[in-house]
Amino acid sequence: MQKKILIGIAIAIVCFGGFFAYSKYDAQQQYRYNISTNDKSVGQNALREWMSFAPVASFDDLLDYADIVVEGEVISEGVPAYDGYPKVQGAPDDHELNRKERDVAVTLTQFRVNKVLFGEVDTEIITVYQFGPPNTDMGEIKIKQGQKLICFLRKVEDEESPFKETYPSVSWENGFYDISNENSAMAFSNVNGLCRFDHKPASALSKEIENAVKRREKAFKE
Repeated sequence: MQKKILIGIAIAIVCFGGFFAYSKYDAQQQYRYNISTNDKSVGQNALREWMSFAPVASFDDLLDYADIVVEGEVISEGVPAYDGYPKVQGAPDDHELNRKERDVAVTLTQFRVNKVLFGEVDTEIITVYQFGPPNTDMGEIKIKQGQKLICFLRKVEDEESPFKETYPSVSWENGFYDISNENSAMAFSNVNGLCRFDHKPASALSKEIENAVKRREKAFKE
């Protein structure tokens, strides 16, 4: 009888330990890929579910997809345009999700680059491309005239695209950081790992991004 009790206790300990380990692992995964435990609003965008994007949880992750990281100011109102509906990975070309005659509303906004933190730009003024019509959070949260921002952007280089040379975010609003208030930066993102500098000085945010760039450059040299 005593032996059975001891075996039962041992099994309980193993089960509890396994549950604890899984819970800890799950918590770590939730933190890293956490889409969020905060209440910050983000854009409404069904494409997030259709298009295949690796999760981002840090500045290092964002840099993996960025062509440039720039600091500057939005100098125009967003203007509407229409782009071909993006191809949905995994769906055949003749699937309704990939019908070529369907267009999607986008917003084009002028941005003056004051400082380049990563990559190279040829001109002081660049055009930022965002999903969804102007003055809405449909698609993604739109940048606004007068905002001072740090932006993680990729460059459209498709020769056939009417939006060649424009710059979308690397990951929806995850690529935008409002530094209009020098004493209180604010990420557009609601991903916890990308919001670490919310309400902290913009200089601290810039410094951490510069550190991430240095880590990337060091890794490529090794």
